[in-house]
Amino acid sequence: MEYSTLGRSGIKVSVAGLGCGGPSRLGQGTNKSEKKSIALVRQALDMGINFLDTAAVYDTESIVGSPIREIPRDRVVISTKKHPPSPHRTNPAEQLRKGLEQSLRRLRTDYVDIYHLHGIAPDQYPFSLNTLAPVLLKMREEGK
Repeated sequence: MEYSTLGRSGIKVSVAGLGCGGPSRLGQGTNKSEKKSIALVRQALDMGINFLDTAAVYDTESIVGSPIREIPRDRVVISTKKHPPSPHRTNPAEQLRKGLEQSLRRLRTDYVDIYHLHGIAPDQYPFSLNTLAPVLLKMREEGK
């Protein structure tokens, strides 16, 4: 497997990653068993793929979490994402934090390498920058 540095992050990732969403969702969208989906993630890891991209909305975080707990955590790069909470919700910053905590539980890890705000519309940019980005930075400082 070939590896490359992800942007300016310094993170070394495989040039091929495993996307855990899309129509298949690791086979979950085509009625494969969870056991087969977990085996697919294991096979990708065995082939040297170290970049796994999932999301809360894909409903595959727990599938990804199963095989990664069997390897040293520094051997896998986990990217996950969450739709940003509405600015009209009570305490949207806390909703974002809660979303990451839920993802960490499903992934069975204490941190993710990349946490995206999923599907931000242009009219959400100011809210995301001014309200949510500071929460993301704080969670990064906390090692999450």
